[in-house]
Amino acid sequence: MVRRGITASGLRAGGSIALRATGDVDIGARLVAKSGNEALSPGTITVEAEGAVRVVSPLGRISAKGRGMTAGGEVALRGGAGVDVGGRGIDASGASGGSIELSSLSGGVSVAAGLDARGRDGQGGVIAISAGTDPLSPGDVSIKEAVSATGASDGGVVTISAPDGNVSVRNIRADGRGGVGGTVTVTAGAAVVIERGVRVSGFGEGGSIAVSGESVVFPHGKLSVKGQEGAGGTVSVIAGSSLALTSHTIEAEGGLLGGYIAVAAPSIQIADSSELEASGREFGGTVEVVAASDITYDGDLDISGRQAGGFAFIVGGTVRVGPRARFVAEGDPGSEVRVTTTAGDLTLNGRFNARSGGIIEGQAFCNLTATGDFRAAPSPPGCIGLSAGPGWILDITGASLPARVAEAGPAANHQAPPAALNGVHDLPSHGPNLPL
Repeated sequence: MVRRGITASGLRAGGSIALRATGDVDIGARLVAKSGNEALSPGTITVEAEGAVRVVSPLGRISAKGRGMTAGGEVALRGGAGVDVGGRGIDASGASGGSIELSSLSGGVSVAAGLDARGRDGQGGVIAISAGTDPLSPGDVSIKEAVSATGASDGGVVTISAPDGNVSVRNIRADGRGGVGGTVTVTAGAAVVIERGVRVSGFGEGGSIAVSGESVVFPHGKLSVKGQEGAGGTVSVIAGSSLALTSHTIEAEGGLLGGYIAVAAPSIQIADSSELEASGREFGGTVEVVAASDITYDGDLDISGRQAGGFAFIVGGTVRVGPRARFVAEGDPGSEVRVTTTAGDLTLNGRFNARSGGIIEGQAFCNLTATGDFRAAPSPPGCIGLSAGPGWILDITGASLPARVAEAGPAANHQAPPAALNGVHDLPSHGPNLPL
């Protein structure tokens, strides 16, 4: 038990603290590794235990903060039977961000205080958290406070993993305020829950976010890889069984070019006005939503661009686009939204707007039922295309349609006013390239 604070300092080199134990280490006071304003090297703090490492006091704080022109230091807590960070958290910020490592061989990692590896003048730091690295003793990662690796120039790197457990995260930031957004990777063998969001936006280009787990849930908040002046970044979300977005936004907007969003799972639910946005001020980006089984999409989709729109592909065994959905295909030339089923029916409700040369196409393997509001601007002309599988029914009697709609399917099975049917058109072939 560390009951009294420990401070190690140096003018030219940061102080160093190392604690090692065959049992548990409980930290009930401050651990501070100081450095001078122009130190050649930052401070370091290492705590290793064969048992658990715990910050137990409300006043407990671990700091390797770099002062003045000195970079943030290095903090590593390594427990054989779990890591628990409470108190006032860990600070490894500096002129450029330092590093924070929390790892547990068996058992979990729990964080109830902030983790700070910000770069005040330069790049953000590195934060790495892993639980249950021993496959025989899985553990969870639970982070209830903010994790920050933002940078005044480029954003930093945050990696969180529980190979055989769950990951629950509140809020992660790795923005690049003057440069490129950072990188965030969250991986779990079981469930991933991100409550408030992840932001790796950049002044130039956006960063990258990769989330994967057996199930993935975003109850609310935002994933943002926005590029303020350049291209939007990349977001990849992959689930082994199910993925749910509820009142959630995935934003890959770009000042010049929209970014790339890929969402894949056997079953996908996008609900309660969630939004996928890969628009760009000049050129739209790409959105891919792929499910082997079913997709329920009841949110917004935007891939618009002033000079040229982007591409969106929604592909599932069966797909239902709900009444609160709003799809926009805008940009001349070549903005396209394609919704396709590979085994079942396609239902299109909601609002679909093809303008300035945009294309919205629905292709069903079986029946297609359209009951939504479809609009195609006349100049530059937008296009709406709907088709059912051979021998199946194309039903557009409940839809609000523009004067001209392109359709395909057996004429005997059409249930639509003759004025709404104006022949079959060929659309560019663009397919999803995200494997399940």
